Amino acid sequence: MVSLLAFSIIATPMVATQGQTFDITDFGASASPGDDTAAIQAAFDKAKANPGSTVKVPAGTFEGNGLFLWGSTTLEGVGPSSVIRTSDGGMGAMITVNPVTGAGASARLAEKGVKVQNLTLLGNTVKEGYRQHTDLLRFFGVESSTVSKVRFVGFRGDGLYIGDGLADKAVIRHNKDLIIEDCEFDGLNKQNRNGITIGDGENVIVRRCKFTRTTSDKSPGTIDIEQNKNNYHIAQNIQILDCEFNDNGGTGIVVDVATPQREMKRPMNTLIFKRNKIRNQQRRGILLNQFSEFDATAAQSGVVVQDNIIEKTPIPIAIEGIQGIDIIGNTIRDTERGIMVGFGKKGRGTQNINIRNNTFERVGSDPKLGGAAVIILNALNVNVEGNTIGDLVGADPVVVLFAAASGGSRSGGVKISGNQQALAFRGKAPAKFRVGKYVEIDQKTIKVID
Repeated sequence: MVSLLAFSIIATPMVATQGQTFDITDFGASASPGDDTAAIQAAFDKAKANPGSTVKVPAGTFEGNGLFLWGSTTLEGVGPSSVIRTSDGGMGAMITVNPVTGAGASARLAEKGVKVQNLTLLGNTVKEGYRQHTDLLRFFGVESSTVSKVRFVGFRGDGLYIGDGLADKAVIRHNKDLIIEDCEFDGLNKQNRNGITIGDGENVIVRRCKFTRTTSDKSPGTIDIEQNKNNYHIAQNIQILDCEFNDNGGTGIVVDVATPQREMKRPMNTLIFKRNKIRNQQRRGILLNQFSEFDATAAQSGVVVQDNIIEKTPIPIAIEGIQGIDIIGNTIRDTERGIMVGFGKKGRGTQNINIRNNTFERVGSDPKLGGAAVIILNALNVNVEGNTIGDLVGADPVVVLFAAASGGSRSGGVKISGNQQALAFRGKAPAKFRVGKYVEIDQKTIKVID
């Protein structure tokens, strides 16, 4: 939006009006080999002095690192051929919005009105390999901003890192009202950390993005929603919609909560994962995980996993220690295990889980914990209802398998009702569904025998 105070000075071309466009080549950036950090930063600074301006990246490859982008600025290319490449040996972030270092950092509040769109950000993981905290784009307290049609390629750490700012200093600033849409994350060699990390965010939407060859097998996941050991972190109203995950290491979507919900200033709430296609993940499709001890009095998380397709992945969905989850209308096929509920050590229980109206096809090939649509190890109040069970391919197929966690299972309040058989079972399963060991069946209610 152009300010009413906009003005122009015709005699001096390099003195800009508010709301103008600055081409980085006008500041000395060149598509020829060489570091363009100073030139690109000069364009960013000129835009900062003239809120509402656009920094234009023409076709070509430009090199830079340690760049600071500010609010009320659009960084825009002409398409995938507009490339900003990390300088060789570049550390930290290639581009940071609202940095936590430098003059005035401890007093700044959130930056607003940032747009990054229609270009490629290129890292050098192929040449220099994995390195955590070496990201392409970082947000440290950003509001009302968008990232659209950006290709994040070959990042060493994260493609996009969304983190808090300066909790240990004068202010705490958060990320709010962000949209990441129609982007592509290609790690090239799976020697990366995460495609997107959301360490702190409220009202964050990630939609219609594609993730390929991201994340090492030891990294959290392609999209990692992580509330670290800081009780001020926010994870509220985060939506992952209509995204595609294919051939990634680690896990597709991860929720990691390090601090007990009761200790959070604003407990995690309303995480919605809908209509995503997750296939060929190296470890899991979706992981919902809380590291702290089980707390039956904690706030419900409000996680909804709905209408996703998860296939050709060892574990489709795994839950530990988080309560208040709806898993509805998903299609799960060609996986080694079924949905794993409360899979961790005793004491990290899971509670209040609804598994309804899902379709399972060719699930359970893992010989250790295979042959089951749902595996419950350590959880309370689990409802398995209205699912369509296809071919369970393990040697001893069951709808629900209770298997003791370390130290024994503490499961209870499990209900199974209205599930339908779609295909004939392999192996020696009876005509009707069986329920696994450690249970006694009283029509619709399943009670665990201690």
